[in-house]
Amino acid sequence: MTKGTSQVARIRLPKGVGTLLILGGSFDPPHSGHIDAALSAVTRGRMTDAAVLLVPAAKSPHKPAGAFASDRHRVAMLRLVIGHLPGVRMWLDEVRRAASDEPSYTIDTLRRLRSVVPECVRLRLVIGTDQAAAFHKWRAPREIIEIAEPIVLRRRPVTTAAGLVKAIDHGFWTPSERDAWGKRLAKNTLRADNSTAIRAAILKAPSDVARWKAYPGLRDLHPAVARYIAAHGLYGFAGSRRMMIQRKRPSV
Repeated sequence: MTKGTSQVARIRLPKGVGTLLILGGSFDPPHSGHIDAALSAVTRGRMTDAAVLLVPAAKSPHKPAGAFASDRHRVAMLRLVIGHLPGVRMWLDEVRRAASDEPSYTIDTLRRLRSVVPECVRLRLVIGTDQAAAFHKWRAPREIIEIAEPIVLRRRPVTTAAGLVKAIDHGFWTPSERDAWGKRLAKNTLRADNSTAIRAAILKAPSDVARWKAYPGLRDLHPAVARYIAAHGLYGFAGSRRMMIQRKRPSV
């Protein structure tokens, strides 16, 4: 199979789905903010027939993981999260394409997704206001909108429709297109959590994972994800090493 022609990963959707909300990201690590943002867009938008599709972004196989988790670990953690959420699915097409060293653009992902999802299911791409502001720089932005019209989640400092219209590029978008962007803003709950802050907090996390819920930077991790991070020593977590040393000490 030649480069760029890998088979599209199949997907099994929940029954009765009419709208599929596509949420891509590194999920490094996955936390409640990722899921809650999409689900709040569903409930506040009264989309009773909607489901959420998480699409973990691929990491280049030629770059060292550094302080971040590998594709294998990120996928494993996401599985732990979605196992408790019946309306949420995961699609690994981007990760699998990266394994074949294929480039990954949102437009390619959406074209491939459209080919395996029934035409009766409407696709909506979930992005933040920060991504909307730079959307004109994405590959084939207008085609993306045709395939999966965005739902824009509020993120500080842009939290209003007027602010979003002001933030997008006026040289690229026409007046009618700018108006359309303002109407795409969701009424999601604003959150302060993010993966960068969580990774920093993990560096100083206590050995006892049960205590993580008491720490502001860690309370948004699902308990199963927190245990996974500790067990595999991800993100520089030193607690796993301390626990191993303590278990090896002879009793006196």
